[in-house]
Amino acid sequence: MEQRDLNRMFDALAPTQEQEQAVLDRLLQTERKGNSMKKLKKLTVLGIAAALMVISCAAAVVTGLDQRLADYFGASPEQAEQLSTAAATQDPVSHTYNSGWTVQISQVLSDRYIVAALIDFTAPEGMVLPIPEDTELSRELTLMVDYRIEDKDGNLIASLKDAPRSVKPDRVSEGGGLKVYTVESWSYEKEGDGLANCLYLEDSEPEQGRISVMWKYVRGTKFQNYANDELLGARVSIIPKGMTFRSTHETVYFAEEAELWSYDITLSESDSGSLYSIETPLKIAEHEVELKTIYLSPLELAYEFQRSPELPSSYAIPLYDKEARAYAINLADGSSVAVKDNFGLSATASESGEGINHVGLYPVEFIDPEKVVSFSLFGQTFALK
Repeated sequence: MEQRDLNRMFDALAPTQEQEQAVLDRLLQTERKGNSMKKLKKLTVLGIAAALMVISCAAAVVTGLDQRLADYFGASPEQAEQLSTAAATQDPVSHTYNSGWTVQISQVLSDRYIVAALIDFTAPEGMVLPIPEDTELSRELTLMVDYRIEDKDGNLIASLKDAPRSVKPDRVSEGGGLKVYTVESWSYEKEGDGLANCLYLEDSEPEQGRISVMWKYVRGTKFQNYANDELLGARVSIIPKGMTFRSTHETVYFAEEAELWSYDITLSESDSGSLYSIETPLKIAEHEVELKTIYLSPLELAYEFQRSPELPSSYAIPLYDKEARAYAINLADGSSVAVKDNFGLSATASESGEGINHVGLYPVEFIDPEKVVSFSLFGQTFALK
């Protein structure tokens, strides 16, 4: 059923003004016949709650978006519909292993550069999980998620198999009995390029044995000639396989390798964002490059530029300077939205002037792409139209 049909359905179900007045008259008439004001207040509150529940359910049906995804990307109920255009799937799918571990993938979002999946890990009954720290490097709990991504023609884009080795201390320090580890504890079988990680969500309940994460794969992070539409129609396999406890160096696998569950999905060939061809000079400090494109979706803003082979590598220094970059996403009402300061998470540099340099940016708050009129960087502003 298309969205406009759903809208017509909810419009048809909504009570008319006369029907609302009739219901109110009946409530007041019941009160006049002897019900106490306390009962009327209770009935009124229940009626309002029921109405709000109907509205919330209707919004959920229309957008088909998990509320945790909306919260993660900062989308209000009014903005959830814009965010839902990036939804690749809506139906939660779960798998329970013989070991007692359950993994559920609730929803996947995507555009031409990003795949994001909402994943719940539930431990066997009675098992309490440690509380992850705020940062990736100090996290007590490391979740292991393999993946494989192929384009719509079956060509490999990227794959990863986490393979943490069993690590034993090299020696015990003198005096305090501190264990010293000098052996590399992680080994990766990785092909293609891109970066994937798990971001801990605050609605997790580790004391109840449940951890919720946003798994994200981002194109880029490797020298290449950037192919910017490979994720459209791509086939993605997400394989949650286990977790490692940093304090004990213990790794728990949900099942043997051959029995691991694979969540497979084919992404939409339709782009949830818009690609703007700019093809105009961009000044980065005293150097000039060619700004090729600006991309805007409900998940991100990205830009691509090309430099000449003669340009020294020092031209890129301002890319790391927040003040020099001066990124601003400009809206139709005259306001601007900044981006998160995480340069390098989604950046691709070319080895020569023949390639495309790609930089992905993430707004500090959700924005409706239709309200964006321009993008400012390095003291220049480029209209998106």
